Amino acid sequence: MKKVLKSIAPKHTAILKELAKMQLASGKPNTLLGDYEYVNLAEWKQICFKTAFIVTKDSEFDSMVRELCDHNMVQRLDDSSVGISYVCIPTKKDKVREILKSAFG
Repeated sequence: MKKVLKSIAPKHTAILKELAKMQLASGKPNTLLGDYEYVNLAEWKQICFKTAFIVTKDSEFDSMVRELCDHNMVQRLDDSSVGISYVCIPTKKDKVREILKSAFG
């Protein structure tokens, strides 16, 4: 994954960095899907818009998330029973921490 991070667009890398930080801070394990730490998609979007100022349009963020999902760098889980979507970098928390440290300094 570290090699891929160095080859993707800077904004994609920036939103992945925010997702990694969120996963480490407060991700919720989902034992049905590999025990990965999931975070609320809407909260990630807000961070990328309002806190980190990475994106300015919904369509831009949505497109970037779709591309990251297509490349299996992000996994999305839609809970239709409550109408909430969750996302994660699909790897264990220790690996997310290692990627965040080595790829993002």
